[in-house]
Amino acid sequence: EGMMCSHCTGKVEQVLSAVAGVKNVVVDLKANTAVVTGSADEAALVAAVEGAGFRARVAGGPPTTTLSVEGMMCSHCTGKVEQVLSAVAGVKNVVVDLKANTAVVTGSADEAALVAAVEGAGFRARVAGGPPTTTLSVEGMMCSH
Repeated sequence: EGMMCSHCTGKVEQVLSAVAGVKNVVVDLKANTAVVTGSADEAALVAAVEGAGFRARVAGGPPTTTLSVEGMMCSHCTGKVEQVLSAVAGVKNVVVDLKANTAVVTGSADEAALVAAVEGAGFRARVAGGPPTTTLSVEGMMCSH
């Protein structure tokens, strides 16, 4: 099972790109996923893929929140930010990137609590903007050509 060639991935990309609200689509052949950026309705995304003859479901991974963090100067700073974010209720994982000045938090933590934790440690933080993403698991793409 799974996508077998670029024809399959191209078809999935084409039908998803046509859904209202979609800004970008990245289809990963090996992972059998499609990451859709934009405000499209999840049910409409699944329906589009299924309408093209494939099986799809919204991948059920935990939500992520990206914070923009200012004031980090070294690995000690990133370690401190990771430490305070990891202590917030609902946080499953934290990845802090000094170069990008970001912290990506996986889990169901409240965004305001995340910002407050970082600011309590002496840094400036805000929830980074950007369009939402939806990851679909796509199966059943068997090419006959």
